[in-house]
Amino acid sequence: MPEGKPPNQGAIHAVATPKGSGDGMPVAAIGGPQMAQEGNFGAQGVVGALPQSSMALPPRTPDQPPGHRCVGPPTYTVAPGHQMAYSPYQEIEELRNKIRLMDKEQFEKELEARRQVREQVYQEGIKIADEYQGEINRLKQELWQKDIKSAKDTSQHKRELRERDAKLATYKKTTEDLKRQAVEMQENIAALRQRRQKENDGCLSSPSTMAAEEEIEQLRERMQEVVRQEGVKIAKLTSDHDANMKKKEMEYRDAISQLKHANGTLQQKEKELSRTVDQLNQKIKEQDAKFDAYKKSMDEVKRHVLETQEETKELRESIHDETDGRGMWMV
Repeated sequence: MPEGKPPNQGAIHAVATPKGSGDGMPVAAIGGPQMAQEGNFGAQGVVGALPQSSMALPPRTPDQPPGHRCVGPPTYTVAPGHQMAYSPYQEIEELRNKIRLMDKEQFEKELEARRQVREQVYQEGIKIADEYQGEINRLKQELWQKDIKSAKDTSQHKRELRERDAKLATYKKTTEDLKRQAVEMQENIAALRQRRQKENDGCLSSPSTMAAEEEIEQLRERMQEVVRQEGVKIAKLTSDHDANMKKKEMEYRDAISQLKHANGTLQQKEKELSRTVDQLNQKIKEQDAKFDAYKKSMDEVKRHVLETQEETKELRESIHDETDGRGMWMV
């Protein structure tokens, strides 16, 4: 070794492939700037053909014979005038570790976000059940009671209508009987007058005739009074029953209005509950979409890593082929 020259300058080193990858054949690497000028390996030499992430291994020691292969983990050396170079395997491993770390952290974050959303849905469901279930049950109970009351009122109204119709039919029959009796009485009176006139032959009426006429007139007045009283009773009964029916009808309409209002309130609460559940389901769908997008992006990153590995493998094979064709070592 010439004196005054550093050990690494101008030396040609052997770069061994990592254990377990390739066939273990050394790959020639240049440690000094001289070989790039000699043109043995192209315009840029082997170092120029390697990527920025290529690795420089320690040089062969004087006690090692030519063709000695470096075994063991690669170490980093920097020759004067050269920059620090990194192994492509180290970069790939670092990228893998970074992806695994990102996968784990992001996956845990997504799982935590999904767990929080589902917990929120569960808590919202409990809250809604606590807030509205009692009110819903109370409204249902009120509706059930009002339905029963309405059914009872309707049955009672129908029964009262049947009773009123029966009474009206009875009063009508009684009135018709009284009218028929009055007509028969008038006919009898007319026949009696004709007979009296024939008996008297134009003479003045006798006291008995006058008494009979007075009795007939009193009977007519009594019949008219009875008819009038029966008519008053029928009118009063009809009027009272109509007023009662109108009152019952108003109460029934009020009950129906209250039932409709309560039913509308219940439907509104059910709509609000459905709207809240739909919003929570939408949040879950959004979280699922974000999670799917994240998985897709991670698949793209993994695919890029695989492509990088393939390119690195092809580059290593091309370097290996070039070194095999030009000799294992160069001094």
